[in-house]
Amino acid sequence: MSKIHFALGAVSACLLSQTIAVTVSAKEFIPANVTHSCYIAKSELETWSGGKALRPDSVFTPADSVTFDDATVCDFYKWSWQMFLWLTSADSRYGAAEDLVFDGQLFFDVDANSGEVFVQDSDVGLLRGGKSVSTEQAGSPSGVLLAQDGSLVYYTVHINNVYDAMTRLQAKYASGPASASGALFNEFPTTQKQLDALAAAAGVAAFAEGQALTMETKVSWVEIDKRDKDKYLTMMASIPDYRKSAAKPDDIWTWDGKTQRQALLGLVGFHVVSPVKGHPELVWATFEHSDNSPNNGFYYTPTDSGTPVLYSSFNDQGTLDNAMTFFAKGGAQGAANSQMASQCSQDSAHKYKVAACIQAEAGENIAPSDTFREYAWGSSPGLDGLNNNNNDVLSANLGVQQNLAKGDVRKNYSLIGGIWTNDGSIPTYSNALYDPHLRGSVHLANSTLETYTQSDNCFSCHALSDSSDIAYPANPGTNISHIYGEIVDYYQSRP
Repeated sequence: MSKIHFALGAVSACLLSQTIAVTVSAKEFIPANVTHSCYIAKSELETWSGGKALRPDSVFTPADSVTFDDATVCDFYKWSWQMFLWLTSADSRYGAAEDLVFDGQLFFDVDANSGEVFVQDSDVGLLRGGKSVSTEQAGSPSGVLLAQDGSLVYYTVHINNVYDAMTRLQAKYASGPASASGALFNEFPTTQKQLDALAAAAGVAAFAEGQALTMETKVSWVEIDKRDKDKYLTMMASIPDYRKSAAKPDDIWTWDGKTQRQALLGLVGFHVVSPVKGHPELVWATFEHSDNSPNNGFYYTPTDSGTPVLYSSFNDQGTLDNAMTFFAKGGAQGAANSQMASQCSQDSAHKYKVAACIQAEAGENIAPSDTFREYAWGSSPGLDGLNNNNNDVLSANLGVQQNLAKGDVRKNYSLIGGIWTNDGSIPTYSNALYDPHLRGSVHLANSTLETYTQSDNCFSCHALSDSSDIAYPANPGTNISHIYGEIVDYYQSRP
């Protein structure tokens, strides 16, 4: 990954009316007058950077998930922001000077389809550095998203050293080692005792940055122009060179399985997934570039008034006044979030019989479609969905974007929200949307990662099969992370 770029100033904020009204904007969607219910001050950011003054290239430390205090919703959002800032720091202790943490030596790259794990800087997969790039969305296995400029959206998956050690040991001891630590392999560690047992079983004294526990990230990327490189966290990569069908260029794109081309990719979406103390269900947090997509209407509470304010990115005609990466200027909200293309089936019986292909949906063309967040900040659009969640997410974003050093490109990213349960229980598929234990952004979705499944939330896909599985700590399970079993299978298949 190329060195993190630092140039833009803070994302400026909209000053909204203090009455219940609609204010229209596009890119600048963090209101400056939101109540500071979860504001992250400069002094707190400095503690995350080891007590050092903030710089455009500040290196942040991971949040301590082992001693995490889950007293408030805000605690989870501060944890989310600290983890994102750590993961996107260029820390030379864990790789080359330009490597971001999630692409450095503490992390491994994963092929989400096969579970194959790539070490850093290996010359395998579709991307340099050992990454395997995909065009498959989370929650929508075949859905393909294009930016308004025609770029495909690509996805990479990464796991940290603790997660990797756990899967290697699971592969070695199919049902857990015959020791007191055997139960460790039935759940993701959430305590120091479990972490120490995992380290001992792995044959190391301690894990580097082990306080982060098991960490998984899924990242979305688009091709960007070199003129825009200072707006994004970036990566030079080799990507599949899809070719348009001569007969039907808008209907089928094919890839021969080997021809690639170099491209500058900009980071547009970022899932942070990890357990914390008392929460083996994992905390699921997500970030987006602030230029990505407009929001559906949402309420928040201004600092100088107890009267909630309604904000919408769209004008009175339901269209967008300013272009965004995934929404055209003048595009209509009512026609948005329509899937235009999908990945072809790649089995031998498929009519196209190609190594890989993308095809248009019935009656559509392979083309960009307008994309917006149906549930801004993961809350219901109405007043009943406010519940201070919007205030917490917005004020956390405002604090970070106001207080990071001038020129820090991470000012251009926003926390969209996070979801977890209040007691560490893991929802089942049947109650993932209505489980009374859900907390945070209960309708959470990332517009670049779950574009076409926004009526669900993270637990709609990452849950357990029936109520007997969810008692904590009896059998929380590791199946809530879909790649876990695939990675274990991969390690078991190796000599």
